[in-house]
Amino acid sequence: MTATVRIPLTVLLLVCVYAPVDADAQPVFLQFGETLQPAGPVPDSVKKYLPDEKADATVQYRCEEVAVLWTLMHRGECSPELVSNGTVIRSSDVSVTKRIDAVLREVYGTRPPEPEGWDAFGRYAVGAFLLFCFVGPFLRRSAF
Repeated sequence: MTATVRIPLTVLLLVCVYAPVDADAQPVFLQFGETLQPAGPVPDSVKKYLPDEKADATVQYRCEEVAVLWTLMHRGECSPELVSNGTVIRSSDVSVTKRIDAVLREVYGTRPPEPEGWDAFGRYAVGAFLLFCFVGPFLRRSAF
């Protein structure tokens, strides 16, 4: 491969890898950011603080995630949040927000939801593939 082809491909790869994006499905190799994972219904003790137009709210975990090749590699720093139509609901009164957060943490906790299916075991397949791609070429060469 000539340098005129190699340099643009390297630049394209670096832009795809280091471009900051949300953890949602994006057409790049590395995704990181916050995602919302379903947790359950709103507790009755919190419903009294919700306005009528937010009656469809649910509780979802807002988690920091890192994914490589669309495969979950790490999920951490989760907190339960009130969500309506994909938007986190906050009260303008800070004391109400603190009470709601305390109730949600008591009911749902802060432990991240367990990944299932490909999210649970895909990291091993992708890790082995990346190890093979980056370390494999060095194993073929003679040490001397």
